[in-house]
Amino acid sequence: SATASAALSTPPGTLNFRPCAGTSSVYELDGSGAGFLDDLTTPNTQVALPGTSAAQQIAGSVGVWTISPLKTTLFTSGIVNAASLTADIAPGGIVSIFGAGLAGSSVTVNGEPASVLAALPFQINAQVPSDIPTGTATVAVTSGAGSATAQIAISSVAPEIFTLSSTQAAITNRDNALNTMSNPASRGAFIVIYGTGFGAVGSSGGLSPVQATLSVVIGGTSLTPAFAGLTPGAIGLYQANVALPATIPPGLALPLYLKQGNVTSAAVTVAVQ
Repeated sequence: SATASAALSTPPGTLNFRPCAGTSSVYELDGSGAGFLDDLTTPNTQVALPGTSAAQQIAGSVGVWTISPLKTTLFTSGIVNAASLTADIAPGGIVSIFGAGLAGSSVTVNGEPASVLAALPFQINAQVPSDIPTGTATVAVTSGAGSATAQIAISSVAPEIFTLSSTQAAITNRDNALNTMSNPASRGAFIVIYGTGFGAVGSSGGLSPVQATLSVVIGGTSLTPAFAGLTPGAIGLYQANVALPATIPPGLALPLYLKQGNVTSAAVTVAVQ
């Protein structure tokens, strides 16, 4: 629902916008119109807009807002595993960094440059350098709006599976089409599971297999992938290629998760006929 509107002092008049629910601590305003911010949840609560072409930062909470020049800000606990959105992070994996003023950012981890996949105003996706040791690490983000740092915990492995929706995992069949209830995999065929956080990799035959053994557990059956490692040509994306045994019970929503040592991923479902 809308919590604010901006009334401009010059035509076209009033601009109503719906950028938030008023639950975040920081928002970003891009525009050059002078006027005011009117909090619709609190009558007669207005904040003057500066009328500058530079991006502005709106901070506070419902009923209490301040506007200032945009600065790079990282949200508390805002650096997470990109697949699970949890604090489980491993070397070589993709993280999502949430904050404000992040467009065009560069990222370092313990002073080492991280590969940035995307840098949007409120989110960065980046790869943790593969040689970052376990323990506490410092993430530094720098953009045209300034810089900010945060501490994260690095584990040796943090396997997670990417999902496309609450019911659809990033799993493909041997024809490279998504594995779905209407397109189940055949027993005896391979499926490919895409994720991140599988940890350090080696080098073999032009591929980068994981160093920590990874298992795929489907319907309670533990399977050894033919390959588990970085997806060729991708940054921070891992995959596990596993053959479905002819004896595995069929099902359109079999539980599937990954396991490395005593670390397991969140469970998703796979369709097998």
